[in-house]
Amino acid sequence: MLVIIALVGCDDAIEHSFIIDFYPDATDPGSNTVSLNRIDSDPDELVVAVDANDITSGAIHSVAFDMTFDPALFKYKTYEIGEFLERSGTVSYMVSTDSQNAGRLIVGVSLLGSQNAVSGSGVFVYLHFEPLTFGSCSLLFENASVRDGSGFGGQPLTGISWYGGFAQVSK
Repeated sequence: MLVIIALVGCDDAIEHSFIIDFYPDATDPGSNTVSLNRIDSDPDELVVAVDANDITSGAIHSVAFDMTFDPALFKYKTYEIGEFLERSGTVSYMVSTDSQNAGRLIVGVSLLGSQNAVSGSGVFVYLHFEPLTFGSCSLLFENASVRDGSGFGGQPLTGISWYGGFAQVSK
């Protein structure tokens, strides 16, 4: 009697081959804006940079926002530090999915202590998303604020416009 046992491991899992397109809401967002920009990465991953674009309305000490997306289409994976606030000192990053809403990412990036605030342009943070299936959705900013370093928690800078984007996952 001959018995053949087949072992099926993770290497035999079905791999999806995704094509991910990203269309920013503003291709030339202008001054005093925060916008999303896709970064080249692994083809089966969407990485967006949260860009400060020529912010001149005040010195920046922190940024906080919620980003909404379709949790049936994307899963938040991780973040990478941006260089914008890092050039001024030690930075704290808080990035987490909302426990009540898997399609809401809560993000906070702040200089620690009373370090010199910055102005100008650069990347606050890079956000990584894993596609789960085919489809499309918007990535939108909500509850967004750029703050200076005055007082406890800083004061919001005025005149900042926020631009998200639209992602499409196909074969």
